[in-house]
Amino acid sequence: MGINGRNDFYQFDLVATVNVAPQADGLTSRELQILPYIAEGMSSAAIAELLGISQQTVRTHRKNILRKTQTHNSSSLVKRCIELGLLVYPGIINADLWCL
Repeated sequence: MGINGRNDFYQFDLVATVNVAPQADGLTSRELQILPYIAEGMSSAAIAELLGISQQTVRTHRKNILRKTQTHNSSSLVKRCIELGLLVYPGIINADLWCL
């Protein structure tokens, strides 16, 4: 049944579609540590300097993260990780828009 007894539209339970428990998709703790830096748009060199590891190590982690999430670039990686609940950016979705 729709709103106010109307049958011409549907109500959806949006809470049921939200991934409450993040799924790491087999990502290691180091990969999960690097993921937010990738989402911020940081280069491998900057991440390496920040974490005190080599650029090649960061590149390897980045490659493995892309493979494990079945993505091919940073933007699709960020989208996928938000969908999986691995990255949470509250400012992306304006909750007020859901109350139309």
